[in-house]
This record gives sequence, C-alpha cells and structure tokens, in this order.
Amino acid sequence: MNYGPPQVTSIVIPDGVTEIGESAFWEAKKLETITIPVSVVKICAKAFYCSSYGIGTVNYKGSSAQKDAIVIENSDGKNDKIVNAAWNCDYVGD
Repeated sequence: MNYGPPQVTSIVIPDGVTEIGESAFWEAKKLETITIPVSVVKICAKAFYCSSYGIGTVNYKGSSAQKDAIVIENSDGKNDKIVNAAWNCDYVGD
C-alpha cells in the first residue's frame, strides 16, 4: 500500500492496521504528521524514507510502553525520520 501523493502533509492510519509496509510513504515527501493506532505492531524498512521534510509529530493512540513494543525496522537508517520524530503517546484525537 502506498500513500504516496507528494502533497500529503498528514496521514491517519486506520484502526485495525497492524503493519506499515515497506516504502508505504515513499512519495509522501511533505509528510509532517502521522497518527498511528495501537493496533500497529510493526513499521517495515523504508516506510518513511522519502519524507524529505521530516516527520515532526507522531500521534500514537497507545501508551509509551506500547509504543516501545513496536518493531521499527531501521538497520539501514532509512526510518530515522519516524524513529527521531516527537511521539505524542495516549493521543485521543482523529
């Protein structure tokens, strides 16, 4: 699945999604904010690689402990933008 329109600045992942696939946001070059449900347990390699402006905020609907349990594949550093973003845990919006 690719949410690639280059002009997208914000994405809300639907509840029930368990994995954000490899290169899922490859073309979303202006992506700044993403909302992730507690159901996500894995973020695959390069999922946010081409978000060239950097992701400023991750709104996460789970606790800090649940966030720490998410597997984020980043051996090549190509998910640094999601790893280094500010995570807002226990988010109730969207």
